[in-house]
Amino acid sequence: MLAVILVIRAAIYLPYSRLAHLFGFHPLPPSFLIALGVIMVSYVITAEIAKRIFYKKAGGRIGCRSNLPLPHVLLDDAPPEGVVDSGLEYLVEE
Repeated sequence: MLAVILVIRAAIYLPYSRLAHLFGFHPLPPSFLIALGVIMVSYVITAEIAKRIFYKKAGGRIGCRSNLPLPHVLLDDAPPEGVVDSGLEYLVEE
């Protein structure tokens, strides 16, 4: 995270530095930087809201195989004879 912040600061500072003329950079108007900041903050907020809605509707089933419904649960049927329901998958009893 620190590296990202340093790169962003360098990218913003470089057009205003003495090195700007070497690279052909021109300072951006402050209104552009403000608009860019507003767009970035809006994107982060929107992504967080969408993520919360998605995971709320998923009900915790994402990323954890043990929370997925098993076929016999969906069919209101018991697992086949000689098979143990481990919560993750069927295991054959030996």
